[in-house]
Amino acid sequence: MASDDNYYHTAILPIPRDFLPADETQYTSDTPTVTDFPGYYNPNASGDDFKAYFQAITDELNAASPDSFNPALSTPDALIQSINVTP
Repeated sequence: MASDDNYYHTAILPIPRDFLPADETQYTSDTPTVTDFPGYYNPNASGDDFKAYFQAITDELNAASPDSFNPALSTPDALIQSINVTP
């Protein structure tokens, strides 16, 4: 949120993890794992399948050390903190 409370700014910074494919071409197994996107292997995946997927991804990310990311999470944090938005 900007200091004037009138604007909300977001940034999307891709930070890859080895268990998350960059795109569908990286699915190489006929046997899905819990961190494989449910709709890729099963076009009839249910809401519960997607909830389980998002929970598994959340658990993997939360268990990872900030320094195990590439770049380390401190790098994009510093980038975002350095942004100065003026009207």
